[in-house]
Amino acid sequence: MALTETIKTPVRTPRPRMEKALKSAPTNLFGEPEKKKHNASIGNKFEKEILDTCKEYVRLELAYIQKNATPTQWIPPNANNPRGFLMHVKKTGFDFVGCYKQKSDLSLVADSWIPIFIEVKTTKESFIEIFQEKTGIKDHQMLELQWMENHGIEAYVIWQAREAGIIFKIKPSQIVQVANGKKRITVADCAEARIIRLSMVRSGGQQYLDFLNLLDK
Repeated sequence: MALTETIKTPVRTPRPRMEKALKSAPTNLFGEPEKKKHNASIGNKFEKEILDTCKEYVRLELAYIQKNATPTQWIPPNANNPRGFLMHVKKTGFDFVGCYKQKSDLSLVADSWIPIFIEVKTTKESFIEIFQEKTGIKDHQMLELQWMENHGIEAYVIWQAREAGIIFKIKPSQIVQVANGKKRITVADCAEARIIRLSMVRSGGQQYLDFLNLLDK
């Protein structure tokens, strides 16, 4: 090869970047943001603790409380998702619904069963948003909880503040009172208002989150 010849090397042309199928964060069928898998798994773990307690209540015939699963819908394959997938749809109702036994002080009077509705929340931070549309205790959840309480039905939010290591059981009216016009409540606010804190209780050799205060009686 002559020295005057130019050695040609192939020039790599930049390949076009693959466009993402979803340009924004994943949403459910109602346009609401899907929970990240990590956050969802943390929430599921906390709900499992409550569900385990519900099973212990049933075993001891103290309460019967069920967990309402978030419904899903199958999205068939399309150009952007050739394999199809399951998508969460908007959940209706509360996380846990059921009733618990209230013993009568009179031997001749039968025990009564009290209905109860529970919404479960967990946050990393030491605060939780309220009356919001996409996070925390959402606006429609607060309104439904307040309706329940105003009609004499027991309704609570069980809130786990993970960094603080505290779990509160709080009524809708207490949430409004503690917030005092703000769009969030904090661990400090709840502590100052002496909101009920939940703790683990041993029953049958296991530890349970006794949110109805029934296992130590």
